Amino acid sequence: LLHDIEEIKKKTDFMQNDDLRKKFYDLETQLDSIIKTEVSGAITRSRIQWTEEGERSTKYFFGLEKSRAKKKSINKLIDNNNVDLVTHREISDHVVDFYQDIFNSTNLMIRKSPITFLQATLILLIRI
Repeated sequence: LLHDIEEIKKKTDFMQNDDLRKKFYDLETQLDSIIKTEVSGAITRSRIQWTEEGERSTKYFFGLEKSRAKKKSINKLIDNNNVDLVTHREISDHVVDFYQDIFNSTNLMIRKSPITFLQATLILLIRI
């Protein structure tokens, strides 16, 4: 195709000759199509290569995620009787009970003493 295009370009009157001009544009259109297909293939191959060789989840990144997960979790909670709660089940049960008590008695506590309610909530938050 490139050779045919160059041959047509060498002719000085190819733009005035309808047949040569049409053939020239047809050849350029074919060449553009081939180039687009090649570029598309190269893009696809590069995506595959990046997926295969790109940012792999390494042991370092897994360790980093594990460390962040540990920081987000509650490992120990001290209840109102200063008893350490360390198992997931103990912590979970205590938190559920605590909030059930708050929500069951919230209206009463807020009506009686809003400051006591806020202090109780603050103490819980500080301990967590």
